[in-house]
Amino acid sequence: MGAHSRLVAAMVVVGVIAAACGDGAAVSGTDGGDGASAAATVSTTQAASGSSAPASTSTTTTVAEPDPAGDLVIHQIILRYDGVSGAGTFEATVCNQGFEAVQGIHLAITANGTEALISVDDVIEAETCISYHDDTMDLPAYGVDQPSRVPVFAEVVAISGDPDGNNTLFEDIEVETITMTAPDGQLAAYRDCRASSNHRNCVGLVPYHPIPDEGEVMKVSGEFIAIAPAEFEQVAAFAIADNRNCATPMRNYLGIQGPPVIAGRVVVADDYSGGYAAPFVEIYSVQSYDEWQRLLGEMGWWWRDVIGGYCGNSHEMTHLLLGELPLPGWLNEGLATFMEDTDRSHDQTEQPVECRETGWYGWDMAVSADAEVPYRDLMVFDPDVFGIYYYYTGMCFWDYIEQEFGPEKVREIVRETVQYRDPRFNGCSDFTDTVLFIRDIVNPILGVDISSLTNERWGFDDTFTGCEDV
Repeated sequence: MGAHSRLVAAMVVVGVIAAACGDGAAVSGTDGGDGASAAATVSTTQAASGSSAPASTSTTTTVAEPDPAGDLVIHQIILRYDGVSGAGTFEATVCNQGFEAVQGIHLAITANGTEALISVDDVIEAETCISYHDDTMDLPAYGVDQPSRVPVFAEVVAISGDPDGNNTLFEDIEVETITMTAPDGQLAAYRDCRASSNHRNCVGLVPYHPIPDEGEVMKVSGEFIAIAPAEFEQVAAFAIADNRNCATPMRNYLGIQGPPVIAGRVVVADDYSGGYAAPFVEIYSVQSYDEWQRLLGEMGWWWRDVIGGYCGNSHEMTHLLLGELPLPGWLNEGLATFMEDTDRSHDQTEQPVECRETGWYGWDMAVSADAEVPYRDLMVFDPDVFGIYYYYTGMCFWDYIEQEFGPEKVREIVRETVQYRDPRFNGCSDFTDTVLFIRDIVNPILGVDISSLTNERWGFDDTFTGCEDV
């Protein structure tokens, strides 16, 4: 019997068992992104034994016409850790790549010969994805009771019909830990930090990578980690998928591997809204729960780029790959902006502006039109000037290097710079003059002193540290 037929047949059996148990035993699933509704998924064995579950989902859901079932795919299989118990389980991200919504799916996740069957009547909108797991199946329930490499298979079908698309996925998953908990002392400091108004450095209180606390969820795929409040955990699943899309092309272009772990956190009520990178950890910060709820409504747009293979996180991923460098701040932001380009990072857009001799050409926020904007003097920051003008000015430094000396010289400069990666270079400390970026890295690699040009065009010479106006 084929894989699709096996899953449909198994779901029919589960549906019959559930019907025999009455409405209270309907086979149900849990939406990985709705931590507020902790609806437990009922496995085949539990349904047979009469275990109860919320009756809000059912295998008898009517699928809207026309049937778009052939567009369902499994995009990824990842590990999910619950911050309350620390327990880990397997989770599958189901994507609808069609142009019509799908209502109701059957999902099977199999590891070590143990199968979890999940039925939900969720509407999966066109060109978007939702992640699912079985709340009743932790890693030991799958037969995983020690760290090991585990073959995991997932397949999905619409409740009505048998999809003919690529609706199966096999992942060989390295399980490094069965539960994910932090030592008490570290966790206490982490909780105190999370209770404050500024979460920027919380992750540094737990060495190596973030740890999920109560009310949080962590998702892991190899070197990629994302942590979020449980009610927003769909953002964590998205972050895993997007960062995977970004990492390979960006590593190839920059010529570096980056840190062993690429991590992201979702925080609420921080002092900042947007994305930024702490040392090797990206922070997605929004100042209120209401704003996060609004953003969740836009996740379909986020997933469309990921489904298409694009990288939506090229700017912050640059910071994650580089870490803390002796790189002047505006040239650091300029490099991250420079990487917002399809050819360099698989970003969905091309380089945002055109770099010219006396300024950059693009959308000028001051006049709401395309215009050539003079470069900023990077030695002096004017808070009354749009910050993006400094980003674009710094970006054009890297564009100049690529245009005049070739992309390999960009790679050489980056590779040499990361040799000096050190948290002491963060900000303007006494260590900033230990290695001067232009004098000690750029000029020797290019074989020519470009400080007269940088001084004329962008206002800095070979002693530039970025701390001059602080």
